[in-house]
Amino acid sequence: MKYLFLLVIILSNLNACSSMPNVPTDVSSQQLNESEWVQQNRVSLDFLPVFDPTTLPVLSPQEAQNEYGFLFEPYYRNIFYILQGTIDELVAENERFAWFEYRILNYDIFYDLNEMFLVSFIKYFEIPRYQLEEEVESIRRFWIELGLYRTSEDYELPNLDIIFTFDNEIIANYYRRVQ
Repeated sequence: MKYLFLLVIILSNLNACSSMPNVPTDVSSQQLNESEWVQQNRVSLDFLPVFDPTTLPVLSPQEAQNEYGFLFEPYYRNIFYILQGTIDELVAENERFAWFEYRILNYDIFYDLNEMFLVSFIKYFEIPRYQLEEEVESIRRFWIELGLYRTSEDYELPNLDIIFTFDNEIIANYYRRVQ
């Protein structure tokens, strides 16, 4: 997973440093806007969960910039910018890479990110919550087995209650580095 994260950072840095033309792909014809699927799968929360910073070591924006080589001070925790564990494997490899390429070529995925990367992924591929719950639980068990679970923000799992609100403001507030 760290390699995928590093690949995304490298590609975004290349994107930020050069002006790459928009390259049409099969994916570009599909809309990233809210769909009927999102409306049907959205959940309402009775209360807004607040991230408890005592449960997970979180770097400051300056520390994260130094640690991960961001070109900017990342306002959100790492999970906001990446797909954690094997979640990306819920989609066929060719479709996944076409989507990644489209996102990297058409958006500055770090500077102009108005939506959590995982949320965009879920919405675009219409991944059902039950599939994500199974995958997240599998990743959690694997990290526990390795003794890595919640040892750093590299091993934070998505809060699916927050994610499936599909409310970018709620999601951004939850994943902000400084609470």
